[in-house]
Amino acid sequence: VMTGSNFVPATMFEVHKRKMNPLIQPRTLRPAQLTWLLNAKRVIRFAFVRDPVSRFVSAFADKIALGSNGPTSHRVELFGHLGLDVEASVSAEDLADIFREDKVARDMNRHWWLQRHGIAFDLIDYTFIGHQKSWDADFATVSARIFGEALPVFDTRTRFGHATVSHKRKLSDPARLEGLIAEAYADDYAMLAEIAQRGLNAPKDWPKPVKRERSEAPPKKRRRRAAQAQQPTETSADKTAASAT
Repeated sequence: VMTGSNFVPATMFEVHKRKMNPLIQPRTLRPAQLTWLLNAKRVIRFAFVRDPVSRFVSAFADKIALGSNGPTSHRVELFGHLGLDVEASVSAEDLADIFREDKVARDMNRHWWLQRHGIAFDLIDYTFIGHQKSWDADFATVSARIFGEALPVFDTRTRFGHATVSHKRKLSDPARLEGLIAEAYADDYAMLAEIAQRGLNAPKDWPKPVKRERSEAPPKKRRRRAAQAQQPTETSADKTAASAT
């Protein structure tokens, strides 16, 4: 969770409240502005990814497995799509096998859909892609590049005791599960290999923090300057005429 130096979240709700993030939300931008940000050489575009097995097991344990509070809304939605009773017994291996065959089920929720699609890997020319397992170092690197210094990080695990129970969950057949996930999330594994091959996890060339060239000004500012240039200038004769009336 990124925070400003004077902001400390008080609840998990605030942690997930997007407007408290210092980064601009793409949906608040005009199409021309977003297009510029996705293509300008001076802009740092980054994302974070996670090991597919760790991510799947975490999603299953937190969002799908039956707990003491009953079925989660995620389980109800998914099982409704699958035509299963919400109380049906489904293991992590069973679900991975389902996702291997049913791509609609796999891609219906952001907690378990393809990361490749989630970060628009094939559409965005990324500068840097960090990894969850090296979050501390990777986030410090990219935040320092953007803000001039590494941003403070609020750790919900130590502050709120918020942690997935996936590491405590015993899997009946880990080897089979990994094989099923490898098939269901083959595109994500291919993406991770490409990230390493292209050096996106350790870029050598970062955009330099120099003054933006006029040609690279955001579309909104260009339009404003154009409008100002087209606006007629009031002459002394106009002023005299205005005074007379």
